[in-house]
Amino acid sequence: MVAVVADPEQPSFATQENFARWHRLTPSATWRCVNVPCGDSSRTAKVLVDMMESKRVRSGQLILLASGEVGRGVLEVVLRGALECAGVLAVDVPCAPLPFGELATHAAIRLVIHQGNEEEFGLVGQLQRADVDERVMRLNQAGATGSQATASAAETFLLELVAMVGHRFGI
Repeated sequence: MVAVVADPEQPSFATQENFARWHRLTPSATWRCVNVPCGDSSRTAKVLVDMMESKRVRSGQLILLASGEVGRGVLEVVLRGALECAGVLAVDVPCAPLPFGELATHAAIRLVIHQGNEEEFGLVGQLQRADVDERVMRLNQAGATGSQATASAAETFLLELVAMVGHRFGI
């Protein structure tokens, strides 16, 4: 299952066009949109746990896809160990160092960030030092081509994560 986590009040890179394309490219994945308020990590964790229970999704089958502040919140929930999942794809998230030191996850973390994010090495450095399964794509495009490049980079990581889960479960 791929859960697209978003704040309904905030724009997201996961446009209808991107969403439809990704859905076609991953026929083995079930997709869900999950709305959470920005900045409330305990609520985010509860909403995601409730969704997993209601859909009977095991943690190893769940991929979380989010961007911006919501993406940062999802990332923190997973890295704190408040929610287990197979992977997180976080796009254009704030890259300031995490407000906690010990990272408690086995999830694959994939980040799509834009170069020039001066805080980038805070978050990425923490992930690397903690030996988290992380990969980062750094983009330098802006404008319309930048949004296309962002969607393309996200798609690459998304396909990787879906294939990883499919391989684990023989799908």
